[in-house]
Amino acid sequence: MPQLEVILDTNIWLRYILKSQLEKLALLILENEVTVYSSERFIAELEEVLNYPEIANRLTMPASEYLYFHRNLAVVSPVMYAFRGCPDPKDDFLFDLAISVNASYLVTEDRLLLGLGFVRNVQVISLAAFFELLKK
Repeated sequence: MPQLEVILDTNIWLRYILKSQLEKLALLILENEVTVYSSERFIAELEEVLNYPEIANRLTMPASEYLYFHRNLAVVSPVMYAFRGCPDPKDDFLFDLAISVNASYLVTEDRLLLGLGFVRNVQVISLAAFFELLKK
């Protein structure tokens, strides 16, 4: 199977963080030789979400520990593209990154983003669809 290059939306990271399953996510990525990309903008978004009071109260470690984990699991890449066209403009940064690094997939549980299907050469897929890809 060719190497998968993906962007995992903030909601995917948050799902694994809140379920205390980051080790499971790391194993999934490493065992399947998936390259996960991130950017400074992505990290800022993740940090902002982790500091929402309703999220921060549920964390078992300081937000900085989750960000450290994220930085070590993902390839932090510069963004060289500016996409405009998401139903929610605050999500444009995901496609900025995906297009800049030539990722094949954006994995998300956001219904609006899933409705886009393809953006440039980036396929928007659910976490379940991502698991199916890994089985092949």
